[in-house]
Amino acid sequence: MGSDGKWLVQDVTYAPGYSASMSGERSESAGRTSCIVRTAIAAAISLALALFWTCGLVRSPSWGWDESMHAELPALRMLLALKSGEVRAAFDALLGCSQYPFVHPAVLATVQSVFGVGEAVCRATGTVVWCAALFGLFLLGRELSREEGERSLTPWIAMGLGALSPMALAFAGTLFLEVPFACAMIFALRAWLRRGEASGSGREIRAGAWIAACLFTKFNYGLLLACGLALDWVCEGIAAAGAGTLGGFARRSAALALVPAAVCSWWFALPLPGGLDLGLEHRRALLAFISGNRDLGTTPYALRLLHASAWLSLTPRLLALIVLAATATLSLARRPAVRAVWLVLLATAGPILAHPFHLDRFLIPIAVPLWALAALGIPRLLPRQPRLRPITLGAFALVTLVFPGRATLAMADRLGWLSADPATRAYQTESVYRPWTDLSASRHLPTAGLERGEADRLLDLAASEAGPTARVGWIGVSSQLSPAAIAIGLLERGGSRERFLRDATKTLDVDYFGADPGWSDEELARFAAGFDVLFATEPPDLKARVDRAWTRRYRTMLAERLGWTVREIGRVAISRPPGPLEVTLLACRPKP
Repeated sequence: MGSDGKWLVQDVTYAPGYSASMSGERSESAGRTSCIVRTAIAAAISLALALFWTCGLVRSPSWGWDESMHAELPALRMLLALKSGEVRAAFDALLGCSQYPFVHPAVLATVQSVFGVGEAVCRATGTVVWCAALFGLFLLGRELSREEGERSLTPWIAMGLGALSPMALAFAGTLFLEVPFACAMIFALRAWLRRGEASGSGREIRAGAWIAACLFTKFNYGLLLACGLALDWVCEGIAAAGAGTLGGFARRSAALALVPAAVCSWWFALPLPGGLDLGLEHRRALLAFISGNRDLGTTPYALRLLHASAWLSLTPRLLALIVLAATATLSLARRPAVRAVWLVLLATAGPILAHPFHLDRFLIPIAVPLWALAALGIPRLLPRQPRLRPITLGAFALVTLVFPGRATLAMADRLGWLSADPATRAYQTESVYRPWTDLSASRHLPTAGLERGEADRLLDLAASEAGPTARVGWIGVSSQLSPAAIAIGLLERGGSRERFLRDATKTLDVDYFGADPGWSDEELARFAAGFDVLFATEPPDLKARVDRAWTRRYRTMLAERLGWTVREIGRVAISRPPGPLEVTLLACRPKP
């Protein structure tokens, strides 16, 4: 109250813009809260999907060749060696991952050290990794749509597109490397987009670390990702030169290259505790790997289209929407974030699709940038009227997602991959194409291994014959039961840890890949002397492949020329089209 008895109204708006500042702070605080809530919801959805999708994995088929040979075998060698206190042996196992690198085996070894050794643990790990990738897609979508604001649908659409991929989900339960790479790729892209002139060197180092993780999860995909990001780095350099900020750009680039340069120098130059010769071996293995698979013929592009439209996507209609929506973002390519994702898409899709050799799972790394761009583009296809946008989005979902099974069969028929023979067509429909659309917990896993009961029966017979310590070989190893699967199976059935660590990488067969070496009696005798029991089957291959029938001759040579005994120890019915094949397991032993 003033001296004149009147109330004075204090002016609290001295600073210009004070009210606007307070309002802005409240708005910013509300935005941060909304961002945290949305992120928490996305994380909860990913966790719920992980719990749901892991509950049916116990019915999965057994180990496939690549799964057991290149993922679980080095993981177990690392883990058991460390448990035995043999640190150098653990490093030898890690450094032995020359063709398929060490990141995923190291992850599997770490998880199994906590939750126990077992196939179910490994398959659950892959599924959890995929659900982490879905959460990463949400975060990546948020980075791409920063200019659209917090209410953008892009993060949710990106997450949804990934979750609606039956192929990615199916391979998540396997130990193939495409899904672990896709997860690392998503977080590498996000880390790349979060860099900037004002971000400091910390974000640059994190981005470089994620790039190194991608490279050492799978070399070929990692190199393609690095090529795409290198193109974007060149664009950044040109922009920096135009703005006169080349000094800062050079410092940030040095921080970015720090981790990849250090890890690559260790692996390819001096892989301690190994030596220079091991580094040379790693370089040769990399060159052989990235230049391989060129003499196997060209996979028809109709089959690649079928895989992309009817398995990578839930329906061909959904793939069409994804491609259309991604194309709609070309007008946004001047944005640095959009440009980077487009360059990565081109760098990965071009070489993978142009390569003559193709497997279905090769499409998964291509899908990551494609899903991100499509998630940004789909809102641009919606009408601007607020009331019409949810209706149109619902119509998109209805049109693209209904009747996936029918759409898959129709696409296979249209592209010429559905047989006209009624019996073959029925088998393809029920056993090949219908599982492609399965997003359930009990989905079929494409492991390329034997059915669970068949593998268990064969390995039970072998373990009971070999005991815990016998040196085991197998003449006529089948692609459905790899040497690593045999070693792991014997270990799980009471085999000694010492035998596993001693023999895990030992050559068990005359030849793994179908080439008859033409051995003489003396050469076969030298090979057989390294074993106490050699297993074989009749027919020689578990699927009765004609090109493996030559291995029967070496079993005959053991009995008729080297005096070994050959004894039947059991029979197993192996499923295959058109009907089961009865396989006899034989044990060959030297005479006392």
